[in-house]
Formats: sequence, structure tokens, C-alpha cells
Amino acid sequence: MSAVVGSLYGRYKIPGNLSPRTLEGFTAFLLTAYVWVRFGMRGGEMEEMDLLGIYIVSAMEAGTEGIDNIILPVLGAVIWA
Repeated sequence: MSAVVGSLYGRYKIPGNLSPRTLEGFTAFLLTAYVWVRFGMRGGEMEEMDLLGIYIVSAMEAGTEGIDNIILPVLGAVIWA
């Protein structure tokens, strides 16, 4: 989802990031992760630590290039284990 939004609508590059990631793609990932954790994993209820986990995974997605398909699932599994 973030790749599609970033590719189609991304105008603002993330400052200090060498990858082509955009703020629009980051926001799309953040919102998608929030919806998934809230309704897919937690059944409509969330804890404060869930929000921190969502932000950490989103920040890692924005800061990695090429290895995000390996890093993000492992990081998510560690956070929500």
C-alpha cells in the first residue's frame, strides 16, 4: 500500500533518507499498520504499546531500502510476540 501511494502521490522525500521513500508513502504505511493492528490483530481494542510498535515498524520501513521485506516481519513478530 505504501509503495503504491508513494509512487502515485509522493511529492515530499523523507529528509536525510537516501532511499526514494516519501512522506506520503510513510503516512500510508502508518495508517495501514494502524488499521491492521487495531482491527485485524486486536479486534477493535488497542494498547498504548501497540501505537509505539506501529510507529517503530513504520519508521523502519521508511528507513530501509531493499531489505524491508525481511526486517519488517521479523521486527513485527518481536514487538507483538
